[in-house]
Amino acid sequence: MIEKGDYIIDGGACYGDTALYFSNLCGEDGKVFSFEFIKNNIEIFNKNIKLNINLSNRIKLIENPLYSVSNVDLFISNDGPSSSIIYNKYKNNSYKSICIDDFVIQNNIEKIDFIKLD
Repeated sequence: MIEKGDYIIDGGACYGDTALYFSNLCGEDGKVFSFEFIKNNIEIFNKNIKLNINLSNRIKLIENPLYSVSNVDLFISNDGPSSSIIYNKYKNNSYKSICIDDFVIQNNIEKIDFIKLD
């Protein structure tokens, strides 16, 4: 259960609908760290955040895929909300990964209360 003041990882933010929901639940003292790397999804994410300006200061978009290790080149099958990691680097663009632990340390985040991954 998300409570006021919670810090949340939103892994696989897609269009931002879950980020907006979480930012409403965590309140002004909370924070949502949304991870999304697919360009088309990011465009829609940003439009949705702009339509909800009162919640936008609680949401930080990180344009990297989450993975078990940071700084790995991941190759993605870009299928919008159903994108997936693939291993054919000649067909797709690569994206640098980040792991949750490194993200938290690099950004001096004091706590993480809830993690959503998809």
